[in-house]
Amino acid sequence: MACGGEDADDIEGLAFDDAEEVEDADDADADDADADAADADDADAAGDDEGTVDEADEADDGDAATDDDGGEDREMTTHSAPAEAEPDCAAIDQQEPGATIAFPSPDGDGWQDAGDSPVTVEVVGCSNTFEANVQYEAYHGQDASPTLDGFTMGGAMGNWEEFRFEETFWTPGEWRIVVFEYDAESGDRQDYDEQTFEIGDG
Repeated sequence: MACGGEDADDIEGLAFDDAEEVEDADDADADDADADAADADDADAAGDDEGTVDEADEADDGDAATDDDGGEDREMTTHSAPAEAEPDCAAIDQQEPGATIAFPSPDGDGWQDAGDSPVTVEVVGCSNTFEANVQYEAYHGQDASPTLDGFTMGGAMGNWEEFRFEETFWTPGEWRIVVFEYDAESGDRQDYDEQTFEIGDG
């Protein structure tokens, strides 16, 4: 059997074709690799863009935390009764119902000046009322209607005991605190004491 001939040509042709296919496949793989690299670059660029957006969001958040007027918020303070203003309720021997405000009052230096708004004022006094209930109201300036109201507990049954409560005042000017109770039988209001004090504008 002779070597070469048509069979050899066929083999060489197949080998050549296979070589071309392999080369084409290599070129395709190289193109795919380039495409993958390009996609990775795009992804990185997108990641960088997202990072830029995140940084911008953080910057916006920082701006949002800044006050509109560029200033600082006014800090709230508390105007508490000084030690010398603590009432001696046990020394009161009056048997009839009643209530009296010891602080704020005009009796001590600066006791009527509660500080600049907003300020939380502590009101302290002694009372002897039905079921120990003490009502209160706070009026601003010449207002006929109370801005604040509430109730607290004190003494009862002829025993004078301490009461205290706190309210926060936001509006500067003169304020008036009134303590009272409603008569258990008639329902009539019994006003017992009132005190005025000033809230500054700062």
